[in-house]
Amino acid sequence: DYLLSYGVLTMSIAPRERHGADVQFALERGLPAMIGALGARRLPYPSRSFDMVHCADCHVSWTAHDGLYMLEIDRLLRPGGYWVMSSPPISWKSPYKGPNKTIENLDGEQLAMEDTANKLCWEKVSDKGTLSVWRKPINHLHCAQEAEFLRSPPLCTEDDPDTAW
Repeated sequence: DYLLSYGVLTMSIAPRERHGADVQFALERGLPAMIGALGARRLPYPSRSFDMVHCADCHVSWTAHDGLYMLEIDRLLRPGGYWVMSSPPISWKSPYKGPNKTIENLDGEQLAMEDTANKLCWEKVSDKGTLSVWRKPINHLHCAQEAEFLRSPPLCTEDDPDTAW
């Protein structure tokens, strides 16, 4: 609702068990929302569909399965798009009470996310308090040489980003 006042159309995606009521609340107000699970299958959007993806309190293990979930965000973002995190593990230094989360867990998760973002050649453009913003490169050409060295995550060599699915 806040971003809509700036002419930005958003889509809220939430798992049923955690935020189902939030999705219903958004739909009742005419805002786009859907129930979905990142990682269960590819999200139902074409590649390069979004200028920004924002994760707020989404409780996703972003680096699990060799960064598969971050690769899905990379697929959805347009070249030059932004990925915004405003929840733990980014804000692990802020007071946070979550299930089975310790400062050590959150610090480790953030370091793993930073490593995966570097391997995807995302540039961190902001890191303030409880908010971090990464920018996807316009192209991955400069990453091709580095990818040989890094070896992970694997980047598609096809022109069609949907080939991997």
